[in-house]
Amino acid sequence: MSAHRRANSSKEKFALNRAAESLRQRINRSKEYAVVSETEKEQPKSSFESWIWSSEYDEALKLEKQLIRQYKDKDLEHALSGKVVSNEQGECYAISGSCTSDFKKATYEESRRVIISELKVLPGIGPVREQTLKQQGYLTVEDLETHPLWKKQAHEFIKMIDFCHGYNIKVYVDLILNHMADFVETETQHIGTNGHIFGKYNYTQLNNENDCYAYDDFYHFEPSGNKQISMEDYCKLESVWHLEHYDLVHLPKLNLDSSHVISILHKYVKYLLSLGVDGFRIDAAKHLKVRAVEKIFAGLKTLDGLSPFSYQEYYISAPMGIDIYSFMKKYFQIGYVTSFKYGEFLSDAINNKSNNFINNN
Repeated sequence: MSAHRRANSSKEKFALNRAAESLRQRINRSKEYAVVSETEKEQPKSSFESWIWSSEYDEALKLEKQLIRQYKDKDLEHALSGKVVSNEQGECYAISGSCTSDFKKATYEESRRVIISELKVLPGIGPVREQTLKQQGYLTVEDLETHPLWKKQAHEFIKMIDFCHGYNIKVYVDLILNHMADFVETETQHIGTNGHIFGKYNYTQLNNENDCYAYDDFYHFEPSGNKQISMEDYCKLESVWHLEHYDLVHLPKLNLDSSHVISILHKYVKYLLSLGVDGFRIDAAKHLKVRAVEKIFAGLKTLDGLSPFSYQEYYISAPMGIDIYSFMKKYFQIGYVTSFKYGEFLSDAINNKSNNFINNN
């Protein structure tokens, strides 16, 4: 090998090492989790959405070191079996492999045991509080039925889930993704159903991670707040944008273009599914952006490993001149669609009353 070629090879190796080190540093800086010590008294406070215990992190580091020793100084083709694939664009190393796994299907009792051992299913209980309660002997939600503070929530949760599943009844929840509770302009604060205080565009303690909504988490198309939807907006195709951005009957419209809002709603739906919920009635579907709803539900499954059943409340009709089925088609990506007046139609059908609802809508 000539001296010139050896010099070029050294330069290339040096450049590759620098690129690898730069990539490693970027990965370390962009971790998507925080490492939390088990001895910390408070719930982790950081900008990370996810976190792990320090003991688990230490085990992962040990595995990393073990793998580094195992594959040190080995070429890729000796470490991982594969083959070189060539085409007119160049070459790449294709890695392929397979493994078999024997997944055991959990019984109802096994699933129930796992669910009730997670104390965090109850509102207000986070990882740190769960650890404290378990140290005090409250190992399951059933144990909390004797706790002076948590007994009511625990009892209601266990009673409802057991009753429904005992009769093979699926549980679905009325899911509101479009807006938050209304407020009266003359009052400075209100008290929500969970006892938390909220004010104009200020909703705190939305979950046990203390997420909150502030001014920028809502749409604003007027200096004092947002515009209101009119009845005409339901009739004109060019007004569909209004339905997705303006307030519905003075209810503060959540900004579904905000990743912060999507993240909080995703956590909310995930929490409901962790309770054993099987599906949802999605409120005010005509006012939601389909892509935003898809992001909220992304990757979420029921405890049975199924996609949650969803049906969307859809206000009657479509903009003038538009076939209603064609207009509603985009909502079928999310789930079933139930018209606003379906209850009236169903009632008339049961009572043998005539109803022109189908023909007119």
